[in-house]
Order: sequence, then C-alpha cells, then structure tokens
Amino acid sequence: MVEKKKKRLLLIDGLNLFFRNFTANPAIATNGNPCGGYFGTFKSLQKYMREINPDRIIIVWDGEGGSRRRKAMQSNYKAFRTPPRLNRNVKILTDEENKENKFWQMGRLIEQLNKLPVTQVTVSNVEADDVIAIISRHQEYADWQKVILSSDKDFLQLCDSSTVVFRAQQDKYWSYKTVLEEYGVHPINFALARAATSDDKSDGIIGIKGIGMKTMASRLPFLAEDTEKSIDDVIDYCKEQIDGGSKVKAYHLLFDNRFIVEDNYRLMQLYLPHISPHGMQVVEASIYEAEPTFNETSFQQTLMQDGIAAYHWDVLTRWCNRIVFDFKQAQKDKK
Repeated sequence: MVEKKKKRLLLIDGLNLFFRNFTANPAIATNGNPCGGYFGTFKSLQKYMREINPDRIIIVWDGEGGSRRRKAMQSNYKAFRTPPRLNRNVKILTDEENKENKFWQMGRLIEQLNKLPVTQVTVSNVEADDVIAIISRHQEYADWQKVILSSDKDFLQLCDSSTVVFRAQQDKYWSYKTVLEEYGVHPINFALARAATSDDKSDGIIGIKGIGMKTMASRLPFLAEDTEKSIDDVIDYCKEQIDGGSKVKAYHLLFDNRFIVEDNYRLMQLYLPHISPHGMQVVEASIYEAEPTFNETSFQQTLMQDGIAAYHWDVLTRWCNRIVFDFKQAQKDKK
C-alpha cells in the first residue's frame, strides 16, 4: 500500500521576510522609487513556492503593540533594536522619504497578498512568534509537514518530527536533529538553554556572563534528552555538583543567577504562547474560515501600476490556481 503524501504548511514570519528584502534588495520601480521590500518579498515567495511546494501558506504579522506583554515582564525587551538599514550605498531618498517608502511598500504588499490564496494573520498585542507557535502545533495540522520561514533563532525550539525551520540567510533547513547536532540541546529544551546565555542582546535579553550554549550542553548533558526539563531541574543538578565539591564555574553561575534564567525563559519560550482568549478566536478563524481566492487580474494590474510587472510570475500563478482548485474540489467532495 502506497503511503498517502502528507500535506505541507508554509508558515512565514511576515515582518522578518519583508525587512530581509527591504534592506538587501536594490530593486527600483519604473517610477524611480525603491521597491525591494515589496517586489523582493513576492520574488522570495515564488522561490519558496517552487522549492517547498506547500499546500497552504499562512503569513503572520506582529499585531499592533505586539510586544506589550513581554515588555510588561521586562521593560528592556526589544528596546535596543536598531532600525533596519539598507544594505547598499546608493541613496535615492532622504531619510524621511525612505521611511514613507517603507510603509508604502509594506502596505502595498499586504494589499496585494490579500488577492492571493494566502492567509494573513495578525492579532493585536501579540507577536508573530506566538501566533506561529500556536498554528504550527494546532490540531488542524497535526498530520501535516510544517515549514517555518524566519531567521529568528527562537523558532528552533518548535522543531519536532513534523516541523522544520528554514533560515534563509543561512539557506539552511533546521530539523530537531540539526538543532541537536549543532547545539547539543534538544529543541524541547532549547529555550531553557538560551535563557541562561547572553546571545540575544538584540531583544534586550541579557543572559549570564560567561555562559554560552556550548557550556549549557557540556555541563548539563540531560538537556539533549527528548524530555522537557525545568529550571528546577537545572538548579537542582547544579546544586548537586556544588555540594559534591565541584569547582566548575558554570554550576555556580547558574545556581546564583536563577532569577535571570527564570525571567528570560518567560520571555523566550514559545511552548505556551502569550495570547488572550480573544486572540485565540482570531487564530482559529484564520485557520477554519479563510477561503482561498485568487484575483489574478487585479494583482497583475496593480503590479503594472506600481512599475514592477516586468517579471515572470508563472510559478506563483500556477500555485495560486492549484490551491483554489484543490479547495473547490475538496468542497465538492464534502457534498
């Protein structure tokens, strides 16, 4: 008996993909304005459609005030993030014009995505990370393969037997085996290990000086096990080593700085996402109620109007038509 091929869900961190293209893609529209974020995101989307061949694409955006809950826990959360800088020397616009252009590109991108059979999700006061975590583990996709597209290292904690993370800047897929081989820590304990380290300064999350992922893996080998460990497990183990006469600095640092690990873990973990009951209703609606449609004519006309139509969108068009066809066929089969 031939095993039925599993469906594949592509989950995209929208802001992450947009800014990666906005800063690096030097594309200029026929009207002379930069369009790398807008054009580049669609170009990337077509590339991933070809490579991943997903049965559904969900793009998640940070909600308005998305970091509010985490900022309430730690005031410095994302406080030190610098604005995205263009990865090129050609300066066409002033700083103010560049800011306006950035918002125009993002707004136009979202508007155009609404014309494709792509589901866009945003939940007020909730970050994209939490929504992606919820969807990746939702019962609706329990039998699906899931691909999370983002450069954010936090998503590595979600890797499991059916979920991988694609970090485009590395051009690398991360599975739970890859995480284990690279860091010596199982994804289920990845957030716990990172909570003690100091490798996430961009989010204002400061770990224990002198503690890194290699130290966590070598000194706490049980973090490699496919069993969820707690902060108590870490501290109890360190205390055992200290009581046994160990002079290893890492055990003393972890034991003396438990509060740092606790605070950082609450911010970084995605196993229990930060979301309200109303937010969950929004996510549920996006999963069950979104009906895929493809307004190809309007999509192409707007691209032409914006001066970026001179590109072959064959793969994107074929994928969109297939998704709409598959949906209509499934609706017929239910009747």
